[in-house]
Amino acid sequence: MVDTGFLKNISLFASLEEDDLNRLRQLWKPLKRNAGQLVFKKGDRAHSMFIVKDGEVAITVWTKDNQEAVLTNLASGDFLGELALLDGSPRSASAKAIRETQLLEMTRDDFLEFLRSRPEVTIKMMEIIASRLRATNEMMEHSTTRNVNEEIEQHMTLGDQFAAIFARISGSWPFIFVFIALLAAWVGLNIFGF
Repeated sequence: MVDTGFLKNISLFASLEEDDLNRLRQLWKPLKRNAGQLVFKKGDRAHSMFIVKDGEVAITVWTKDNQEAVLTNLASGDFLGELALLDGSPRSASAKAIRETQLLEMTRDDFLEFLRSRPEVTIKMMEIIASRLRATNEMMEHSTTRNVNEEIEQHMTLGDQFAAIFARISGSWPFIFVFIALLAAWVGLNIFGF
């Protein structure tokens, strides 16, 4: 059985009273995964959520280039699998043990029943999910932007590079002011016949 002190140190359950923690600790079952072994994979049906008791788990997705991208690493006290558990959708990413890992598992039915009786846990979970989603979005945005720029630069011809430099210069404010000054001088010369 899980120790209530361990649960109390998890941000999701930190605000719970001792009675709630005692009830909650009875809902978890131990689970072990060896290094490299999947906890779940993307597309699996979600039937439980997990807490890392000891060890480390990587949350991963596969890119279009067939490379495994690590979204985050989770350690002792972190929870995973809650997103698909809430909406009943298939898993949106895979979870894999980085080293031998001890997990705690709670079924979807037990979890939802507990959330119904403890709305403060639901609110805390939404905050954590939103934070994780923001971090993932920022990581993907940075990665996508960097890769697109590198891809464009690799395929530019000498003419493309010259055009890009000319566009950068001719679109600048100093260029526009110099151009207007020269145009005004030329018009002045033509009007006054110098």
